[in-house]
Amino acid sequence: MQTTFELVVIAITATAMHAVLLIYTGFKKTPQASLRGLLAGYLVAALLWDVSVFLQGQPAFRAVLPLIYVYTLLPMVVFAWTYTDAFLHLGRTRWKILAVVGASGVLMAVIQFVPYPLPYIPIPFTGRYLDKLTMIFWLGIAISGLTIGHALWLIDHTQTILLSPRHQNRARLLNIALAMIVAGLTLALITPTTELGLVVHWMGAITLTFITYNRYLPDIKYSLKELLGWFMVTLLNAAFFFLLIYSLQHNFGGPSLVWAISVSLALALLFPVFYSSIQVSIQRTLFAHQYNSAKIIKSYVHAINNLLLLQDLVSVSLTFIAGNLNIKRGAYFLVDKKTDTTIRFAIHSNLNGDLPASIELKKDTPITEILIDRGAPLAQFTLDLDPEFHQSDPEGVANLHAMGFEQYFPIERNGTLVGILALGAFSSGRDYAIQDIDLLSTIAEQSAIALENAQLFEDVRHNLQEITRINSMMDNIFASIQSGVITIDVQDRIIVINDAAHRILNLADPVPIGTPIETILKTLPNTPIPALLRDVKTTFRQYKGYELAQEVPGRGAVNLSVDITPIRNAQKATIGVALVLNDLTETRKLRAVQNLFRKYLSPAVVDRLPNDPAELKLGGKRQEVTVLFADIRGFSTFSEDKNPEDLITVLNKYLSLAAEAILAYEGTLDKFVGDAVMAIFNAPLPQPDHPLRAVRAALEMQRAIDRYHQMMAEYAPHLTFGVGIHVGEAVIGNVGTQSRMDYTAIGDAVNLAKRLQENTPGGHILLSAAAYERVKDLVDASPYETLTVKGRQTPEQTYELHKIL
Repeated sequence: MQTTFELVVIAITATAMHAVLLIYTGFKKTPQASLRGLLAGYLVAALLWDVSVFLQGQPAFRAVLPLIYVYTLLPMVVFAWTYTDAFLHLGRTRWKILAVVGASGVLMAVIQFVPYPLPYIPIPFTGRYLDKLTMIFWLGIAISGLTIGHALWLIDHTQTILLSPRHQNRARLLNIALAMIVAGLTLALITPTTELGLVVHWMGAITLTFITYNRYLPDIKYSLKELLGWFMVTLLNAAFFFLLIYSLQHNFGGPSLVWAISVSLALALLFPVFYSSIQVSIQRTLFAHQYNSAKIIKSYVHAINNLLLLQDLVSVSLTFIAGNLNIKRGAYFLVDKKTDTTIRFAIHSNLNGDLPASIELKKDTPITEILIDRGAPLAQFTLDLDPEFHQSDPEGVANLHAMGFEQYFPIERNGTLVGILALGAFSSGRDYAIQDIDLLSTIAEQSAIALENAQLFEDVRHNLQEITRINSMMDNIFASIQSGVITIDVQDRIIVINDAAHRILNLADPVPIGTPIETILKTLPNTPIPALLRDVKTTFRQYKGYELAQEVPGRGAVNLSVDITPIRNAQKATIGVALVLNDLTETRKLRAVQNLFRKYLSPAVVDRLPNDPAELKLGGKRQEVTVLFADIRGFSTFSEDKNPEDLITVLNKYLSLAAEAILAYEGTLDKFVGDAVMAIFNAPLPQPDHPLRAVRAALEMQRAIDRYHQMMAEYAPHLTFGVGIHVGEAVIGNVGTQSRMDYTAIGDAVNLAKRLQENTPGGHILLSAAAYERVKDLVDASPYETLTVKGRQTPEQTYELHKIL
């Protein structure tokens, strides 16, 4: 055998290309680390094989060339077989095949090195002889062929049991790669085709590397169909135009001007129509999934638009998908319960009865990161292939795999995960194309709207029943009065308002659904109801029996009892608020005294009054409180040229803004002193986070004033509050005489808070050092000044509050 120049060039090139692939493997990472190592081992063995082929024409190596071939071929086929086992996740006992190959290697070594009396070994029944090297060579070839043949059989067998089209496609591509490698090795052993064998072998190695590092691989069946379609369209068009030209040539007797013009016109008129018709026909024949996405989405929206019952929505949706897209397996995973570590989904399906009732997935895993954080579809193929998913939530991945779905589409509404649309494979066995993913993602988005409506309908019905049950248990006096019911969504739009609410609020015209709640609350001006509604939505707190004495236009003075409760869905998320108005006008005299107290005392103090007046005693107890002082800056100057009536109106407006902010965070209004207000937190009821509540109330106070100035523009006097906050011990209790007493706080803590307020510029909030220490990790504040305040010898470091972190 003579080494040609072409063989040298191709062998060196193949060696270099395998080296490039090996270097690429060294730097490129793959989720399946074992595949990376096995591929690297195969490429090293391939490098040695390329070198052995290059040496076939060297006289110095000719005698031992069969041994070189065998001992470089065996490692390659072992790595190829082991790679196949790992690629297909078969979990076979690899030591068996390794033991067989190892035993064969030992046998070849025995044949090579153990002395044998004859120079040639007879072949039984043939009368021929083999030398040792030839026997070793053919034994190695036989073992290699059996090993690689077993790998190909594993691939073929696996394709028949895989349910996922994507897994089947991966197996086909691996089959192609191994077939190219086998063909290349075979051709390389045949002298006339050695160069071709090296090229084919290298192409097989490229294919093997490609499928190792690419999760989403091209669909072989789809690609073959496209290629076949192109050939068929081209062939039929060629046949048509051949017949057309032949007919024209026959009629006009050969090339001429008339003939040329006739052919040009015929091609111009017939080519677009005929080509398009042929292409559409062949596409429909080869690809049965061609559909009009816009038409399907329109039909789907029309089908689910008016469904309010969850079971009807699930049934219609999955039946529509099965009928129009030929996907017979599907389910909705709807968020049922969330904990700190897991999300539980209730499973709903009318197509498949073999599904469990629910499934739990861990939070903060790659699965939830894709579905929730990114809002992207996720394939079961990806879950099966990437070990990262198994490691983060092995039980969840195993449960999803057992249900036999192919694709998962997140269902989100306003940035919150509502559920997951899980779908199986197409009945035709084809893979999901980009067009399918886009269409089904849109269907999932449309389903989110319908699901929210269905769940909101169910939640409203449930909460209305609960409100009715609670009202039925009220005192006989209140039970005999018809309640007004108003429900609003999270955007403060009215969902339900009954006739009693119209009557109580004296609304002449029916209120349309979707009207902002502020529209009807105009009949109840200057009440804390807006603040209470905001509080219920943000804190999930309930207010029951909150009484208001109010002037209602057209009715005069009325006395109302207000119940405000959050409306929650199955995931415990607030989706609205229910407002119940009980008209207590007939019982006004029975509660006149208490209502009178509410005009002069904080509601918290009034609620603390004992039922028996004899229990009301002077005295108090020492405890830690947060004291807040707020004073209107510039009010004295502002009042110089104003009449008293206007001053009282302005003063009440600003003080009401401050009071609403304090009450919103459950502070106790201690007193109003001229144009200042004092509030305490952590009394009379304990509040573990009382410093933070005071800080939030102060910030809300400033924001409320800013909103008021923006709304009133040039009509507002644009006064500001200076606020001081201090945390310390004070005596809390009833102070005064038996005939006149106040519930208040007394002590140095109160005095320091007052002094801080006196040194605070308008529009600013100052914290004492003690207050700052309690909230410094929760707020943005900066050192302000070290103040020496009246009544204290030690200077006080103060901090200016900017915002909550």
